[in-house]
Amino acid sequence: MKFKYREVIIKSKKYIVYEPIDIPKQLRGLYSSNDVSCILANAIGYKFLKELFLIVGSNKEDNSVFLVFDSSREVEEFHEWFPQAELHKNMVLCNYSRTKMSVKVLKKILEMRKYIKVREIELYVPAYNYDKIRYWSLDNVLSVKNYSKWIMLSSNYEGFCYMSREADSFTDMKDDPEEYFAHTHLFHLTKYEDKLDFRYYFQS
Repeated sequence: MKFKYREVIIKSKKYIVYEPIDIPKQLRGLYSSNDVSCILANAIGYKFLKELFLIVGSNKEDNSVFLVFDSSREVEEFHEWFPQAELHKNMVLCNYSRTKMSVKVLKKILEMRKYIKVREIELYVPAYNYDKIRYWSLDNVLSVKNYSKWIMLSSNYEGFCYMSREADSFTDMKDDPEEYFAHTHLFHLTKYEDKLDFRYYFQS
């Protein structure tokens, strides 16, 4: 997977910032009025997420963050389906085993990144085996925060591997504008009952 790569220095600490280059147009994020963040995509979007989650979870660089920008088209129906929701949310992902990042630091990174020299690099999707997910160690491994135009997802390897497996369950679905029912709730990953959902959506 190809990324834009930047190094941002904040108070003598280096943050490595990755931005995926080819983000599917069908991938979008929203934050609903009942305090639940939701990611919507078709099979192509979830294939992208499946691979990205594995990359983020396996990343061993300290202070590294992944920024995913929502460039999806406006959907009028969403205003009915998700009343008072914040639409077109971007995502920031990090592995909390390596990166501790506050909203204040994220704000600074977003302010500084556009002035930092950028180069293109490629990160390969690591080998994985979903059968080896340690389900007993998944309680409360995911933090979901809403900030401005961003959904902040912070987890460890097991959490990102589990989310990758859930994203993988959508990758065989055929594009169908009438299919709005496939979804998954990531209940046990978060401290509270329901903070993040994955939902299938295709926009023709």
